Amino acid sequence: MNRNRRRPLLCGLVFLLCCSLAGAASAGGWQSFHMEAGSGRNNPALDYWVFVPEGKTEGLPLVLFLHGAGEKGTAALDQCLPLYIREGTLPPPDALLVVPQLPKEIWNWASAENTLLRITDQAAGDFGADPASFSLAGFSMGGMGTWNLSRIAPGKFSRVLCVCGGISTWVTPDLFTGVQLRLCTGKYDRSVRAADEKNYAESARKAGIDAQWTEYPSDHMGTASLVFTDPDLLLWLRLYTEKEEAP
Repeated sequence: MNRNRRRPLLCGLVFLLCCSLAGAASAGGWQSFHMEAGSGRNNPALDYWVFVPEGKTEGLPLVLFLHGAGEKGTAALDQCLPLYIREGTLPPPDALLVVPQLPKEIWNWASAENTLLRITDQAAGDFGADPASFSLAGFSMGGMGTWNLSRIAPGKFSRVLCVCGGISTWVTPDLFTGVQLRLCTGKYDRSVRAADEKNYAESARKAGIDAQWTEYPSDHMGTASLVFTDPDLLLWLRLYTEKEEAP
């Protein structure tokens, strides 16, 4: 092979090597992505964001966060956990935080559940996340969405945090085998039946599931503020690796 032909080949190999290493290291911060619609039901196109910690990302935990109904449209990063990170109330996470955006015309997360699984796998592949350390969290409508994903993909998420989401009785406790389940409600939240959450957690524990229910002295939004700034819960969720790094 002559030199004129060798140079393009070497350049091409360097390009492919750089592509293969994409996501291995990062300057940190939010990155935006788009997932095209897939075949079958509950598989629409969705935009999503990933908070990528600075430095190498291989082997990091991944946290999928589902927003509430008030953030449908374009406001996925403007409330609750993503907002606390953006405004500096919380420090930058040590995990990959994946935040999908549900369009206004889509009723709820159940109507996009298959897309959510594809987004999780895509983000994990892009940045080399640890497949054994996927966590799922959601608030309000997003809390209800955690039940849908737990039903169609049991065991995919090792930790599930449902905040003010209400339970789905068709999601039987056995689907949480090997999963750590946390349910959080507010004492003054009129949109969620706290007794149902408590009873479900008790039934799950009797079935051998690591399930806990916590009631906070707050209303709907107040509960979100307390939960998503709780150092112990954020550490449990694997959003942070050291307790002192969470506020």
